[in-house]
Amino acid sequence: MPLDSALTIHSIVYIAEVIYVIQLAVPKLSILVFYVSSIPDNGFRLAVFATMGFIILSTAIISTLSIISCYPIPFFWDRDLKGRCLDINGVAFGIGGLSIVQDVIIIALPIPILRGMRLPWKEKIIVLLMLAAGSS
Repeated sequence: MPLDSALTIHSIVYIAEVIYVIQLAVPKLSILVFYVSSIPDNGFRLAVFATMGFIILSTAIISTLSIISCYPIPFFWDRDLKGRCLDINGVAFGIGGLSIVQDVIIIALPIPILRGMRLPWKEKIIVLLMLAAGSS
């Protein structure tokens, strides 16, 4: 494989890592926007906005870590340069762990609202499962 195509593939992987972290946050934020627009309870809305802030902040931090994961940045795709990189497995576990925590929070947010609704408990479970399926 010529050097130019290898350089291109590694550059694309570098860009894809950053896009991956951002695309993890977008569906979560859209679900939270849906929560805010459909449930008028002020305490619930505050919790949703706090969760949005947590997701935006953690995405910004992980994206920054992905961008500067190697120093100098070209060392990511050109190992002939002198440089160093963060532990990729550690960053991946961090991304996965944060994503799981965010998913659990998003699933748990509407539980107090559902408990207060006047629905049979089977219907409450069905609604919760529908919301959980949308957040995964």
